[in-house]
Amino acid sequence: MAANDGIPDEQTYGQIAGGVFTGGCVSMAMSLAVQTGLVKALMEASQPLTSQQLADLACLKERYVRELLSSLAALKLIQVEGGGSSEGQPPLFFLPPQHRLTFHSTALFTAFVSMTGSRFHSVRNLLSRDSPDHGLPYDEDFFCGMELISDFTKDYIAAAILKTPGLKEKMESGLRALEVGCGSGSTVCHLAAQFPKSHFLLTDVTPEGVEHARRTVQRLGLTNVSVQVMDIHHTPGEWADCYDWILALDVIHDLPYPLKALQEVHRMLKPGGHFSMVDMFLSSYLSENVGNPSAAALYSLSTFMCIPVSYQRADSQALGNCWGEQRARGMVREAGMEVVDIIETMPNSPGINALCMCQKPA
Repeated sequence: MAANDGIPDEQTYGQIAGGVFTGGCVSMAMSLAVQTGLVKALMEASQPLTSQQLADLACLKERYVRELLSSLAALKLIQVEGGGSSEGQPPLFFLPPQHRLTFHSTALFTAFVSMTGSRFHSVRNLLSRDSPDHGLPYDEDFFCGMELISDFTKDYIAAAILKTPGLKEKMESGLRALEVGCGSGSTVCHLAAQFPKSHFLLTDVTPEGVEHARRTVQRLGLTNVSVQVMDIHHTPGEWADCYDWILALDVIHDLPYPLKALQEVHRMLKPGGHFSMVDMFLSSYLSENVGNPSAAALYSLSTFMCIPVSYQRADSQALGNCWGEQRARGMVREAGMEVVDIIETMPNSPGINALCMCQKPA
């Protein structure tokens, strides 16, 4: 780096630029490996295996598997033994146990990258100044991808939520809870199974999201969870001071009018009630995010996912998923709630996904 201007030299800049292309290509390969079961085969293998053996475990065609595994091995995401030109033996692939949690979580989150592909042309058209501001709702691909990710993250997020002072005790004795923008509802269903005395309502503005949540509830056989369509911007009047706990999991930044939504949350909470806002909490200021690869990924994903879904009208706030901790704290206070604490929810992911513990004054 130059001493005064902070501009990288040509070699460093070339490495940064090359990494963009490499990361994009390998992300697509990892996403394919997740959705075809190849990652599961790698996770379960107790010893190095050939591409044919891994293909057999996942019921896939070997030639595709070999190419996918080679892309991961070339970037040292998995280990490879053999495969030299003079050996005559097929290479063996292996994922060391100490890398499996990180590999698995990274592979699951590449689902976001493949989701952007299906939205690329629509978002390109929305960028035109002459295009209408009608937004781009999440589709079936999004809900299926989120279901994969939620099944992995639910344990971590639920554990973080239960660190909220006094909330676990209320769930044990029986409370009324609401999730807005529930998607598959995996986290709430995970909690509902642990706390049968409490009742949980899952809501989403889309029928597709509600249907995914309903399937989760039915699959788990839960009797203390109900599901319905609801727009968080327009909630029933009789729900005032009604709920002990409300959850919004990666939802607030996706809304056209986030402050209105937070004010509705405040209205629906009982005095002293808890609000768990799980969201992205990097800095709200671009200058403080420069050089942070996580921020670069989040701004990029936000371009294809969060901005299109929230920019529904000319006056939509369209925060983007890097709205940040400072802005989140200010908006929660403006809605009438207090921020108790902000803690990380996922291992090895500072700022990417965190829990903002909020409370309505008693």
